[in-house]
Amino acid sequence: MDMQKYLELFLTEASEHVADAGRAIGRLKEGIVAPDAFHALFRHFHSIKGMAASMNFSDIGSISHLVEDLCDGLRKGILKPGKDLADLLLEAVDALAAQVETARARKGDPSGSTDLSGLLQRIRGQLPQGAAPAPGPAAPQPAAAGQAPLGSDSERILRCEVAIDPKADFTGPRAALVLRRLESFGRIVRSEPPATALLSASFEGHLTVELATRQDAARVRHEIQSVLDVLSCDVAEAPAGGEPAGPAASAMPSTVRIPTAALDSFLEAMAGLIGQRGALTQSLRAIDPAATREALRGLSGSIDRLRDQVLEIRLLPFELIVPHLEQSLRALCRHTGKDVALRMEGAEVSLDRSVLEELIDPLTHLLRNAMDHGIEPADRRLAAGKPGSGTITLRVAREAAQVRVVLQDDGRGMDVATIRKTALAGRYASKEELARMDDAAVLLLTTIPGFSTAGRVTEISGRGVGMDVVRTRVEALGGHMAISSTRGEGARIDMVLPLSVAVIDAFLVECGAGLFAVPSGCVQRVELAGAERMSSTESGRYLRCAASGPNPAQDRFVPLVDLGDLLGGAQAAPLQPGAQRHVLHYTVDGSAAALAVDRVVQRRELLVKPLGMPLERLRRYSGSALLEDGRVALILEVSGLRGMAA
Repeated sequence: MDMQKYLELFLTEASEHVADAGRAIGRLKEGIVAPDAFHALFRHFHSIKGMAASMNFSDIGSISHLVEDLCDGLRKGILKPGKDLADLLLEAVDALAAQVETARARKGDPSGSTDLSGLLQRIRGQLPQGAAPAPGPAAPQPAAAGQAPLGSDSERILRCEVAIDPKADFTGPRAALVLRRLESFGRIVRSEPPATALLSASFEGHLTVELATRQDAARVRHEIQSVLDVLSCDVAEAPAGGEPAGPAASAMPSTVRIPTAALDSFLEAMAGLIGQRGALTQSLRAIDPAATREALRGLSGSIDRLRDQVLEIRLLPFELIVPHLEQSLRALCRHTGKDVALRMEGAEVSLDRSVLEELIDPLTHLLRNAMDHGIEPADRRLAAGKPGSGTITLRVAREAAQVRVVLQDDGRGMDVATIRKTALAGRYASKEELARMDDAAVLLLTTIPGFSTAGRVTEISGRGVGMDVVRTRVEALGGHMAISSTRGEGARIDMVLPLSVAVIDAFLVECGAGLFAVPSGCVQRVELAGAERMSSTESGRYLRCAASGPNPAQDRFVPLVDLGDLLGGAQAAPLQPGAQRHVLHYTVDGSAAALAVDRVVQRRELLVKPLGMPLERLRRYSGSALLEDGRVALILEVSGLRGMAA
């Protein structure tokens, strides 16, 4: 029986077990021992072992079998938990994760891809004496093509009633393994349910198979009972002349796994509907009959519901990428000799799949930076009055239509004075520009390509891939980042990102001959403003906003970015008396600002398309949108406009 069809299910289920086991062991290492912790760990590795046996993945089966025995010793009290044992378990988890990823890349068996002998030997060394694991049941070798295995002289029909534990993980593939074992004894005459229904959510683990074979019933029963999670197996010769039952109806599963490529195609189709709705709206403006308007409202409602459903399906919890980050941190700890823990807050917050995938590389790079440049060696930490082990905290929080991701370490912090000197020496900024910058702006200079204060190149960081990559990725997603640091206490990176980069609500604006989009999530209000409210100083342009009271002295001034100035590269001519501009008031990281444009066209939904290299390095834009009339609107990244206009 071809098990390739179960590969994707194996990869998904195994990855989940590996991730859950890694988190559980991390808590054990921190001294957090839940009453059922060791039993849960045992079940994770037992499930992985069983799934690997179903797929004939020997290396994954070997590791998980040995670790299962370690966990069995822990839950029985034979072994005592400790840091060394937790580190060994985490190393085994990382090896399993690597094997699963290799199986994904190879689309098949990862056995032999890496040398696991050293790890396996160290695990065996931790097992209690006399507890050497027994080898798993060996599957019988298939018979030659067209020839049944010999057990007796004549072929008979055996009826096999098999019960799989319905509470076991991977019940369907376990039943598929039973079918494959039976195939090695002869021909499958009938299977109820059929093999195609074994992945149904309604499959409760009961399998009836009629087998044409020359093997005796006792041998068949023995082999099937050796399969993991088989509760019982009744094998008897079928009565002669019996009428075979018809195929069982296959109940449809209540939930299904959807390939991400199908979701992407679904999203493209939805984008086409949105575009067609816009074109239909424009074409019907001149006609405008009541019936057409009503039909259009119904179409719009259907599209909106479809959009919400698609975007909801694409949302995935942040915790899905946490195991990858934990694995990277453990590898860095082994490489540097530093003991650092990753604390996670808000892992249940969900983001769009594409946002989540794009976050992996920036966060991995930030972890490397924190380990290499932030967290001090244990002796220096102790001398500074800190714990010998460091902590990196990763927080995720929902903020309206955005998500804030914060990575903070308790290391040495960033030296603002050194950054200023480096910026001046490298001509990244002039004395006058540096004088006008606050510490937050100076820290962002580290995101300029090539900027580095590192005095040496290491294997972890400092090889030309700097913070500019992190900022570019974040802004390409339509987000923005900020850096803060206290010398001696650590550094903090804030990244504010949209929940989804697929569809955004935005204001379409015109400036000169260009068409641009401003995401509405950061816009507080839109107004017309005259020249008398706009002023220019050496530090930039400002817009006067009236105070709530009658006293003009209480008026406040907010920074003003004129999009015409920014695009033209030179200061635009002052407005004539009585002339007005459209102004969008927005907020970024709690700071108010305003954007002046020629005209606000409309507010509408846009399907975002990435700019791609090299355009994605233009920090003023976060993407583009193709309109139904063929025009392209560039989506403005408002968080960076003020600095570019200054």
